[in-house]
Amino acid sequence: MKIAIVTSFPSHLECIGYLLEILPTIPDVYINKDPHHDIEYFKSIYNFNSQHISKLDENAYDFVIKLSSNDVFNIKNTNKQISLLHISGWDPPTTKHYITLAPESIVTTKHHFKHILPVYKGITSTDPPKNTIVYIGAFADSYLDDDLINFIKECAKINYNFIFCVNGTNIFVNTALFKQFNNVTVKCNISTPELINLVKTSKYILCRKYPHQSRKVFSGCITIGLSHDIPFIMQQEISELYGKLPCLSFNKNYSEIIDTLKIQTEKEYNILKNNHTTAKNDAIVKGKVIISDFLNKIRSDSTNYVSTNKEIIGNYDFYPTLDSKDHDLCHVRGCNLQVLKELANSYDKCVAFNTYGYLKHKVDTNNLIMLPNCTSNIHGLYVKRT
Repeated sequence: MKIAIVTSFPSHLECIGYLLEILPTIPDVYINKDPHHDIEYFKSIYNFNSQHISKLDENAYDFVIKLSSNDVFNIKNTNKQISLLHISGWDPPTTKHYITLAPESIVTTKHHFKHILPVYKGITSTDPPKNTIVYIGAFADSYLDDDLINFIKECAKINYNFIFCVNGTNIFVNTALFKQFNNVTVKCNISTPELINLVKTSKYILCRKYPHQSRKVFSGCITIGLSHDIPFIMQQEISELYGKLPCLSFNKNYSEIIDTLKIQTEKEYNILKNNHTTAKNDAIVKGKVIISDFLNKIRSDSTNYVSTNKEIIGNYDFYPTLDSKDHDLCHVRGCNLQVLKELANSYDKCVAFNTYGYLKHKVDTNNLIMLPNCTSNIHGLYVKRT
């Protein structure tokens, strides 16, 4: 089974890690740009090939996985395409198969989808963690509410520092917001290797709370925390949404856990961290089972579609809505089906034709694609019977 991972976007490359971890075979990776050096980090863990997306030959692969469902990069054979759905509503009808990252992401097009918690075995540290709490991701002005301000100030009294690893277009506003604190450092758009070095020596990952964190949008900090064995400070509702992730949980406000941080022993923290590692390993095992079953189901459905839709018409096998890529002998315009058959029969080298008027000198019925822009099953591919 050959699998390609593709993206024309400079974002969502962090999802490569969990696909490398759970896929049944090592995929090839095709990207456009890698501004945060995600490929560099993942190549320190996994052995895989990466190339520019312009080098992709989709016919060489059984499956092509898009890192972003709204990526407009064209995969012609929609039967082999799978897209990662990050946000509900990003599911164009041309895509048939999705992997959702958030449990409550909605696939509105009624196509096949599976939810898989994205996690991998990242590089961890055996050194005692620093009293550091790390926030990762976009940060709007409204996130710094009275509760978060109080939480940061109270944590300063028990020698906790914060690192806000912020990305997005408002990074300068974010930097100014935190100048009121002595125990906060802001890092803007840092590389993935630098981010992981900060995370793996920290004590906690600070997760967004409602209403700033939607149930239908996945937060990448969950992947980073789980993958690198760093426990979360997380709202109870979010923890339960993802299967009761081990964490220091609060109901509505971060400040609810200040007393817990004050009295937490090293033993209690290590128990939490061990539970966190167990949750990571369990998620990886579950992900491998789900993705393997999903790929097999897609392949089976595709095979059944070809075999059940083949019709025998005279000395031709007809495959409605399907086509064979390339190997065109010639193209004739404005001809009806009978004329196309007569033309095909007149060429010894012609083995097939489609109803768009393309005569073929070679076909592979085991690797057919959807006929482009086909809206009716009267169109398709006619293959000479031998």
